[in-house]
Amino acid sequence: MANKKLDDDDDDDDDDLDDAPAVAAEEDVDADALGDDEEEEGSGGGRGRLIAIIAVAVVLLLGISAGGYFFLFSGGGDDEIAADAPAAATLAEDGTTMTIARGRRMLSSEELAQQGSGQAAALLGAASEETASAPSSQMPASPPTAMTPSPAMPQGSGTGTATAQPQSTTAAPAPAKGAKGKGAAPAPVETAGLVTPAATAAAYREIPVLPAGKPLSAPDPNYTETTEAGTLPRARGSQGVWKAYARPFDGPPDKPRVAIIITGLGLSRAATLAAISQMAGGITLAFDPHTRNLEEWVGLGRSNGHEALLHLPMEPNDFPVSDPGPMALLTDFDAVQNIARMHQVLASAIGYVGVVQIMGSKFAASDAALRPALEELKKRGLLFVNAPSGTEDRSFAVAQEIGLPVTRVDLKLDSNLSAAAIDSQINELEKIAREKGRAVAIAEAYPITLARLSMWMQSLSLKEITLAPVSAMVQAAAPAPAAAAAPKGAAKK
Repeated sequence: MANKKLDDDDDDDDDDLDDAPAVAAEEDVDADALGDDEEEEGSGGGRGRLIAIIAVAVVLLLGISAGGYFFLFSGGGDDEIAADAPAAATLAEDGTTMTIARGRRMLSSEELAQQGSGQAAALLGAASEETASAPSSQMPASPPTAMTPSPAMPQGSGTGTATAQPQSTTAAPAPAKGAKGKGAAPAPVETAGLVTPAATAAAYREIPVLPAGKPLSAPDPNYTETTEAGTLPRARGSQGVWKAYARPFDGPPDKPRVAIIITGLGLSRAATLAAISQMAGGITLAFDPHTRNLEEWVGLGRSNGHEALLHLPMEPNDFPVSDPGPMALLTDFDAVQNIARMHQVLASAIGYVGVVQIMGSKFAASDAALRPALEELKKRGLLFVNAPSGTEDRSFAVAQEIGLPVTRVDLKLDSNLSAAAIDSQINELEKIAREKGRAVAIAEAYPITLARLSMWMQSLSLKEITLAPVSAMVQAAAPAPAAAAAPKGAAKK
């Protein structure tokens, strides 16, 4: 029995030993499965945390972007904040106090551009309002437009198309110091860097079209010659070119006469067409030699009864800050070089009666530089319009000494671009004409200028004043001794 029991225990132990590997293998399988589950659970948790972090970052970035957008570009009640908040700082600049309010925001480039356009429109609107408030005998002002720059002083080469416009370096007029009310006369403010766009055709639509004069004769080839510079005018015996191309004038000799020259034409198509087609034939037109197709513009002007002049740019005292262009006559050049440049100007068109001086405060003060140029004009049979640009200007005196047909500009009509200022200059022109028997003025083809001139020309029959072409104002004097023509107090050279 004891042996049998011992055998049974041995059998059980053998069974247990036989089952041990299976149990161990089963436990290994369970451990591996558990490990895999734990790895899958850990990997899934890491990806979830990463996705959550990315989502939070995206939301934060979107929030910051949206906040920045509304801060920079939305109205967001900033106007009310700026209006209600007290002043944050006060700055003194040139004696002017400027207050900066709290709550102001940064403006976008589009808003800054709109703000600049609004300020320009406000300045021009003031001029239009001033014109509109004038007596009923005056013509309403033209629609508000950006003021064109001064064509009479070309800056640079001017080699653009006929629609190009020079840039202005003069700011819009500001009210005179101490003036009050809307009727206060504005005073020009000299500044640099202001760029204004050219006037468009719409700016001239409200200006009445005055009767055109009879077409003038076509250019005569007998009064031209072909040179290396191009086709130049040539006198024919004692008959000057200016007489051949002059507009006929039969005004009464005892009646005051006025000549008006519109300068700077050819650079702006709209301004040039308005001056040619809407002004009376008695108005003289002066063209910039830097204009393309200038001969066609001169021909169009003559077909509407206008006499034509060309600009003759000369060196100013502040050259090259003020640059009259690549055709300008300069004191550093000798006579041959300056005459070559003059030939460039004269060859740009045919059919004109002469030239008008542009700038020249330095060149016109030098007899040595000026005399050869004026003698060449006389040789070519042209007339010369002296527009003095300084107290030392010798152009008129030298022209009289050599017998060059010459006339002098008495004033400029539109240095101040307001209807009241232009009307005041026109009244001064009438006064000069009544005192001297004749008067010459220059102006530019600004819409407000042409509008005021149009109104004035319609009233000439009541004023006992005759509008005359510039050729009717010419004084051809016999040569005089140089000492007699020299201004008083001038030092002898």
